[in-house]
Amino acid sequence: MIWIFDRWTNSDKNTYADCFNSGEQSVVIVLRDDGFLPTGAVSPYRCCVGEASGAQMEEKPLFADLLEVPDLWEIRMRYEYAEIWDDGIQKAKIDYASPIERHNIKRVNWMGQDGLVYKIDYYDKYGQLYYTELLDTEGGVDVRTYYAEREPILMYQPELDTYSWLQKGKPFEIFASTREFLTWFLYRYFPEDRSIISNDVKIMEMLSEVGGPSSRMNGNVLILTNSDQVEHLEKLASALPVLQFHIGARTLMSDKLHRLERYPNVTLYPGMSQQKQMEMLLKSTYYLDINHYQEIYDAVPMASRYGLLVVGFDNTLHHKDLVLPECVFQSEDPEGMIRFLETAYRDPDLLKGMVEQQRELLKK
Repeated sequence: MIWIFDRWTNSDKNTYADCFNSGEQSVVIVLRDDGFLPTGAVSPYRCCVGEASGAQMEEKPLFADLLEVPDLWEIRMRYEYAEIWDDGIQKAKIDYASPIERHNIKRVNWMGQDGLVYKIDYYDKYGQLYYTELLDTEGGVDVRTYYAEREPILMYQPELDTYSWLQKGKPFEIFASTREFLTWFLYRYFPEDRSIISNDVKIMEMLSEVGGPSSRMNGNVLILTNSDQVEHLEKLASALPVLQFHIGARTLMSDKLHRLERYPNVTLYPGMSQQKQMEMLLKSTYYLDINHYQEIYDAVPMASRYGLLVVGFDNTLHHKDLVLPECVFQSEDPEGMIRFLETAYRDPDLLKGMVEQQRELLKK
């Protein structure tokens, strides 16, 4: 069972206790994480930070007087908060975590010369910088960046509702909405088929559109191509009516491909946008690397990172090193691919196991 809450509130402690005690397989996810979630609760951001750091951390909040500041700057401790000063100018105000009498840092509000806050650093219960918010002139959040050992690993832009998963400071994957990011998170960290429950109507509506992580074990097949030379496409589509073939291209499509629309399980996306591509990556279970000529959209590595099982013919593979040997078929043997896809469709455990094996290829 996966329980998802928008925020953690002390007034709902009994509800959370029921969630934790509802079974060994229960997971409690909180979307608004200030760095001080109770033991047992997780968030999408904490999971990303934990994966990037790879270290078990001790719960030890940072005492305000131990915050690193430039030489000659002064931290003035007060009972309810602390201040940072430099040569008679206040640089920041420190808000304490609860209980405030322990004087542990929760937020550091950095100020400009005009006294307005332009940046807020949030520290967590492990005493680490968890995330930073850069503010606009109205006090709204321009960018929120999460850190693992001071390295940026996740960036959120509220105005665009866009998430960027970072590696070495550069975008590795981009999610065009909170819905896409949450779906990716659930599948990546909790891939097992589980029921999802939330007391928030908006969260349930958002998840109902994508069906949660279990929707990935479906019959959606994705193919990206800028050519109508797609190996045995019609044979595959006609022989596998249980699968839905989604074919995207940057350009307009030829009559040869449009003729395939007579099959009810074939959908074409000429001039596919990046947003539509990401949507289909999130909704699909298989990627068929069966198009000749150039690979588009970095299709195979992207499909692998999104957890789609990549299947192809020996004469069409664009990244042989990212495809399991048992997922590669001779071009003269389309029937072998058909039998394989039928088996994978009817055996979710087999499919999940192969996707996990495929993930290991990305690490090599």
